Amino acid sequence: MNGYNLIKKKPVLWLTMVAVLMAMNVVLSSFSIPVPGGHLYLNDIVICTAAILLDPLGAFIVGGVGAFLGDFFFYPAPMFVSLASHGLEAVVVSLCAHNLFKEKKALGAGIGEEFDENKLRYHKVIIMADADVDGAHIRTLLLTFFFRYMRPLIEEGYVYSAVPPLYKLTRGKTTRVAYSDEERDRVSAEMRGDNPNVKIDISRFKGLGEMNPHELWETTMDPTTRTLRRITLDDAVKADATFTVLMGEKVEPRKEFIERKAQYAVNLDY
Repeated sequence: MNGYNLIKKKPVLWLTMVAVLMAMNVVLSSFSIPVPGGHLYLNDIVICTAAILLDPLGAFIVGGVGAFLGDFFFYPAPMFVSLASHGLEAVVVSLCAHNLFKEKKALGAGIGEEFDENKLRYHKVIIMADADVDGAHIRTLLLTFFFRYMRPLIEEGYVYSAVPPLYKLTRGKTTRVAYSDEERDRVSAEMRGDNPNVKIDISRFKGLGEMNPHELWETTMDPTTRTLRRITLDDAVKADATFTVLMGEKVEPRKEFIERKAQYAVNLDY
């Protein structure tokens, strides 16, 4: 029974799921783990789970309203941008999960037990996400989805991850990109050459959506210049294991994870 039928046939169960997931979203919105490139916020896992299990309305309530309430309770002032951005994120994922994949409109091969590799419309499925920790989080969620419901995609090597740059370095008319802090420092030194005092303009890409069209094409989408990494089954297994620890039915592994990482948490009582 998908989310569309749930609200009609079992409204009490639908309301319960919405309430529980929204409460989890509110609580986890105050918990983040510092990692290279930013912070890992665990409430996005709840939002994507709600989007897959529920219809777009339920997903919006969990994602948008839950994120807004999280800001209201744990931060100086609620941010309406959270209501819009997280709500929109949940609705889009819900529509994709229930309409595109299930109805064989996107990849054409179905989902779960109905998956038929022979009907696959594309032999290269590319995950495009930001180069920071939020992008890594999104890749984890998508890989978990493919691993659980479309595993042959990964087993046959059809899934790839685009590798967008983190930095743009400019000296005069010369522009180069870097994919890590270490590469940024190395490229900067190379561009300075014999003149250590020359100015190198270094800007950090905030995300794919904030790149100029030509930058996105040249760095991430152009088949002649882009960098793709083929996803292996080991990558998907690790993603699924992470998802299981954080959102699985067993409480102890999640408790151990939180206790182990709690010392790195920030903004608990901001």
